[in-house]
Amino acid sequence: MLNACGLLQDVATNRWHPICFRMDPLPGGVVDPLRYRSWSHHTAGFETKTEAVLEQWRLANHPTLAGMLIDADAVWAWDSASGVPMMTVFMRNGKLLSF
Repeated sequence: MLNACGLLQDVATNRWHPICFRMDPLPGGVVDPLRYRSWSHHTAGFETKTEAVLEQWRLANHPTLAGMLIDADAVWAWDSASGVPMMTVFMRNGKLLSF
């Protein structure tokens, strides 16, 4: 899996933002869990989680992102007043996790 997508919930505006991750394995060939780093999020966001999940699926069907894992249960609180979110997460058993 080269790409993955979770959700940010902006605690300042209560909007939902799909956030995309690229696989970036840990040094030494560690593959469990797999490390992913964020590379993009939907800037404007959506009023509802449902709208954001639909955008995740639209992104997953984009030709350059084919094969993206969608994890609608992976939700992170984020305060947009704190700036652009940069995240490192891990994947185990098809689920995105933060430690």
